[in-house]
Amino acid sequence: MKYPKAKFAIVLVLMSALGCAIGGSGSGNPIMSTSEPPADPVSAMSVSASRNVLNNVCTVLVKCLAGLTTADCETGVKAAVNLEPSLGLVSGGYANFGAIITAEEAAKLTPNSIASGVCGTAIAALTCTDPNVLAARDADGGFSGVLAMMPSDEGSCKAIFK
Repeated sequence: MKYPKAKFAIVLVLMSALGCAIGGSGSGNPIMSTSEPPADPVSAMSVSASRNVLNNVCTVLVKCLAGLTTADCETGVKAAVNLEPSLGLVSGGYANFGAIITAEEAAKLTPNSIASGVCGTAIAALTCTDPNVLAARDADGGFSGVLAMMPSDEGSCKAIFK
């Protein structure tokens, strides 16, 4: 073998060309990929901030309170009153939580998406043994206790509409 390095290089080039012709390099070359592109993060955030709070609250409550359905939870939480301060709004400005959702979705309220994410994550992290979760539903079936499920720190729920 007079030129072993040259032969090795030719073999590598041939193997590389053959590999690409068969279906890519196998290393995740995006040009050769046939999989779907990753989800657009803007589209993933299409839920309004107030609806994000509603979804997280009801996910926890349906998991933790026997017999509660998502539909009943959403109806009850939308009817809850006095939640404005916990979302950074002036008290008494909205008839109930449903009115806050409606105002935001009509672009009358501009949310802080970072605070919404922090708030939603904190609510979702609540466990079924948390006293605030257990007290969220009133004896009469209302949901005034939901207020206690919302974190009170300044960078969370209170900052959504500040």
